Amino acid sequence: MPSRPNENRLLTLMALGEIEAFNEVRFNDVGELLDDLHRRRMEDQYDLKLADRSMREMRRGGVKAIPIDMMIESIDRKIFMTNVLSI
Repeated sequence: MPSRPNENRLLTLMALGEIEAFNEVRFNDVGELLDDLHRRRMEDQYDLKLADRSMREMRRGGVKAIPIDMMIESIDRKIFMTNVLSI
C-alpha cells in the first residue's frame, strides 16, 4: 500500500517554489532560504525604523502627518494629469 504524501512537506515545497519564482532566485537548501528570509525581515525592520524616526522628526518640527489615502489620491491625480497632458 503506498504511503500518503506528507502534507506539510508538500506545502513547504510549494511555498519554496513560489518564493523562488517571485524572486527569480534558486535556493540550494533550506539554510539559504532561511538566510534570505532573515535578511529580508531585517531590511523591513530597518525601513520601519527609518520611517518611525522620520515621523518623529516631522512631528517635532510641527509638521502634521498626511493620511495615506490623501497622499495616494494626490499621486493618482498627478499621474492622471500627466497622462492627459501628454495626449
